[in-house]
Amino acid sequence: MNGRQTWLRLETILDRLLEMIAEGKAMINLDLGQWKVLSYTSHDLNRALYAFNTLVDAIRSRMPFQTQNAEHLLIDLVTSGNPGRLHPNSFVHRFLTQCSRLTFIYITPGLSFARYQPFVPALGQVGSNEIYLVLLSSTHVAHQETGLGKRGEETRLSTFTRDFDRILSYPAGLYLTECNDTIYPFEDGSKLILPFTIGSNGFAQTSDGALIGEDVRRRGLVVKGNLRPKSTALYQQGFNKSIAAHDVQIYWVLLVGFALSA
Repeated sequence: MNGRQTWLRLETILDRLLEMIAEGKAMINLDLGQWKVLSYTSHDLNRALYAFNTLVDAIRSRMPFQTQNAEHLLIDLVTSGNPGRLHPNSFVHRFLTQCSRLTFIYITPGLSFARYQPFVPALGQVGSNEIYLVLLSSTHVAHQETGLGKRGEETRLSTFTRDFDRILSYPAGLYLTECNDTIYPFEDGSKLILPFTIGSNGFAQTSDGALIGEDVRRRGLVVKGNLRPKSTALYQQGFNKSIAAHDVQIYWVLLVGFALSA
């Protein structure tokens, strides 16, 4: 805690725990007498599917009438016809397989469903245990964030894990993310990566009210002059009190997209 965030009420924490148990997110191992948190549940998957299909229907309803539309399976589209790159029981594989068929690829000028994956290893290659899959891809390159090193020098900040540091250029867009933490794993995260930064004027905020660009781990008042604009903080929390590494769930971002398109 940095002194700017409020403590959660014990009742709030208990309600959330009971909700996780009811949804099957947290369960107890009777043999070991320990709680286990699942990386995703059918409830998470169904919420994401509902949000995606609702957004696709909203976009389709606003498109000019077309007499002939080829249908695309989302998993074939974003994996370039190689769904075997993804584990069949993973959240991303089940999500892409069960989404509505698409009758369009391009959403707006410069934004489309992805047909190229910069972070997914080729078939037969051994890659990272974590997958970052771009779902909506921009024609613009993602902004490269920098930070201050130990000696005050500008250093490149990695948006993803160290396994992908070698990839220096990738498209801006909406990415599906996951984390294989042994205690709190998750597979249904998302990250919107912009081709520019936001937060330089000290007005943009994360979903929990923190200023975008503030050091959430630094105690004391925030000095707007010390903000470092970010390209990956939109829709995210400034500080996740429950699971620090968990990006915002994909269903929430898709619902926001639907609300903005309404």
